[in-house]
Amino acid sequence: MKIQLLYMAFGLVCFSCQSTNEKSTITSETQTDTISTTDTAIQLSPDAADASNSAYKIITETVTVLAVAEELIMPGDYLTTAMTVKTSKNDTLVFLDMFEHEKLVGQKITVHYKILPQLKLLICSNCTTYNKPVYLTDITTSASEITFKKMKLKEYQSDAFIVPASKFIMIGEDGSTEEYYSNEISIHDDTIKLANAFYSYGTTLLYAPELQNRKELEQLLLK
Repeated sequence: MKIQLLYMAFGLVCFSCQSTNEKSTITSETQTDTISTTDTAIQLSPDAADASNSAYKIITETVTVLAVAEELIMPGDYLTTAMTVKTSKNDTLVFLDMFEHEKLVGQKITVHYKILPQLKLLICSNCTTYNKPVYLTDITTSASEITFKKMKLKEYQSDAFIVPASKFIMIGEDGSTEEYYSNEISIHDDTIKLANAFYSYGTTLLYAPELQNRKELEQLLLK
């Protein structure tokens, strides 16, 4: 019964995320098709991607506000107002807790933000290549390039309600431990096998933008 409840909760999560994430899309410089964040990892433009590798560099850009709307943020499972903007390089960024900023929709504004690391995802086990899209549940995040590492499961901390919020504590071949999450149900279903031996895992690091000039934007609402 517990397993059935978990799957029912996960189904509701996926349904909620699909309805919200479809609003957040991005077009890369080499690709003209619109891509939903429910289907693939957002690929940042070179400037933004380079910033994610620096020491919390502040990026300043003029962006167009596409939408300001209440969204269900998963897997955190909370409601907040998200502001979706598009940069001159066609990156789509989502900033949270933007209450009463609806007035900015359609306007060009200047934002200062940092690209900050959030958490690590396991995207496949016993694998050395991965060609499918990286499934993201958080509409604010973008994913780094996929890397592969040999690890073994030390402990699986199951979330009682939201499967993607369950935590994998993994041991590396050097004895180090790291914490991961996963949006792939097949990985959650196979925890006994994961603890038996070292396997090669595909992993990615998620990043999210953090707005730095919130007070300046609040001043725009007064004009």
